[in-house]
Amino acid sequence: MGDGPGCSIGGGVEIMTSDATARPETSMIEPLLADAGALAALCRPFMLWPPALEMAQRLAAAEEFARRREAPAFAVAVLLGPTGAGKSALFNALIRREDASPVSDAVRCFTDRPYVAAVPGLEPLIRIPPELNPQFIAADLGGAVLCDLPDIDGAVREHWETARRLIELSDIVIYVTSPDKRADFRVHAEVRRWAARKRWLFVMNRADQIPEHERQEVVQDWDRRLCQAGFSPDAACRFLVSALQPHRFELADLRRAVLERDYGRDGYRLRADGICGHLQHAAAEELLEPLRAKAAALRAAEERSREKVQAAYRKSWSRRRAEEAFRQAVAQQVWRWTAERTSAFAALTAWLRTRWYHLTATYRLFRLGFYRFSLWGAAAASLDALRAILTGVLPLQRIQEALGPALEAELDQVAHDVRRTLEDHGLPRPAEPPKVTPPRKPDEPTDHGPLDRGLDWLMRRLGAEPGDSQLLEEIRTAVDEAAEEAASRVARRWVDVVANALPFVILADASIRIGRAWVASGWYAGETHDYPPLGFYGLAAGLLAVSVLPGYWLIATRIAAQCKHLKPAERFRVTSPAVLEPLAARRRELEEVIRKAEDLRHRAVQARTLVSAGLPGAVAAGEDRDGVASPAGPSPAIAESR
Repeated sequence: MGDGPGCSIGGGVEIMTSDATARPETSMIEPLLADAGALAALCRPFMLWPPALEMAQRLAAAEEFARRREAPAFAVAVLLGPTGAGKSALFNALIRREDASPVSDAVRCFTDRPYVAAVPGLEPLIRIPPELNPQFIAADLGGAVLCDLPDIDGAVREHWETARRLIELSDIVIYVTSPDKRADFRVHAEVRRWAARKRWLFVMNRADQIPEHERQEVVQDWDRRLCQAGFSPDAACRFLVSALQPHRFELADLRRAVLERDYGRDGYRLRADGICGHLQHAAAEELLEPLRAKAAALRAAEERSREKVQAAYRKSWSRRRAEEAFRQAVAQQVWRWTAERTSAFAALTAWLRTRWYHLTATYRLFRLGFYRFSLWGAAAASLDALRAILTGVLPLQRIQEALGPALEAELDQVAHDVRRTLEDHGLPRPAEPPKVTPPRKPDEPTDHGPLDRGLDWLMRRLGAEPGDSQLLEEIRTAVDEAAEEAASRVARRWVDVVANALPFVILADASIRIGRAWVASGWYAGETHDYPPLGFYGLAAGLLAVSVLPGYWLIATRIAAQCKHLKPAERFRVTSPAVLEPLAARRRELEEVIRKAEDLRHRAVQARTLVSAGLPGAVAAGEDRDGVASPAGPSPAIAESR
């Protein structure tokens, strides 16, 4: 097609628009091309796999096809078929010019270059490569360009390449065969190669050689073979003709379907149909099926490695030191949950138990701010503040250290297996961030004093390596789950009542006595003011403080009993081990490629169905994942016209 105005789509891809107003087909094609570019980028890590490489190449071909800035002035139709099928004779009959394309019944592979019939003046716009040595023939075909191609199954390989290059430039392919050539395997393979990307018409030449009583059987056999290639042939796209007897059979119908059309009106939709066909071809099931098998293999390898990781953790958690560290961390967290699930004095004692260092640090800082400053007070306040900070961190790191170096060695082995799996599947390893070590100053001493060594130890305890942060998060999750479950058993309703009973009795008794004394010593009682002595208040406060101890002992005993039977080896589960992340990341990327390719193909088929209404020819049926064939066959308007 000739040059014309265009609009940019996706990453510089352009399709045709005749004016500033966007056509409906343009609005459907733009998102498809953008998604095709994103899909091509997702295929890059898998370029060593032939299906992924082929998909990327097909997507690039689709982008190149859409990039052409072509006006809808004409459409290119090519005659494809085996040698000896009568393509040249049919070409001459269609353009009503005898010997326009030389014909020989004695010499095979006689057509050695393309013969192109078109309206005079279109030659510079057709853009057939000069090295193919095309022979242009003036013919009144309106907006159609008809090409007679060299054979695709002969002994001359150069003819194959010439035919394929012209098929790539075409909009419509007319598959020409003869009764004795309809089962040619090589030609059928070539048809399957281009099936999704082009619009197709099927012509059986030399219909006069078929006995009339066998004609229906021959047509049915041909239809069956076309169905195997992915088409749904019917009378709207399949023609029986005889180039030697053009007045018989369906040659006139074929000429009307291809040559007598207004391609100035249909050119935009024909180009959009070609783009959808290329995208449908790029996401074909033949490419996705091996990718699904690869994804299943990666998932199976990931599950095997996950089982190894779980076994390593179960073995490490069975050590006594790890179990004790886990129980201590759970017990500390149970106290926090108990403070929320109980009430009154029971909740107060549990809250003080978990916030003791916070309170002492606050008290010491208060004294430093409002009383005399001292170095001893500042040191004590700093120590309490540090203890408060480490209350939730150190127990988890103790668990991590208690798991031992054996776990680290087994995880390193799993990481090695993961790297080997990626190499076996031809996948690149994820880039590892470089470790940056700050340079040491020349005058910086290498030997540190006791204070510096103590600070270094403290910073190592407070900060974990990047690989340990995820393990700490998994440990924290396991501790929280175990603590919440244990707290639900500890903080029963009856425990709350028993723990608060004695303190409430003491509080009620003291309140009654104080109330009676104040009533008896009021101004209306006379001159005597016999208020309770100060020692009474101190005694009441002391008794109230002592009365909470039985409840505290009850809760502490139940927490210890619950934590005593904890088995971290049975409870701990690593949901996403860091050592598996390289393999899991590649697997997720591959599944994303498959998902996006399926979605792209489905949308391309839908868009093609909409834009191709009324266009000549049939398209190959696409097949979804569940085996349901997508709409294919001739356009409804063409079928109705027949």
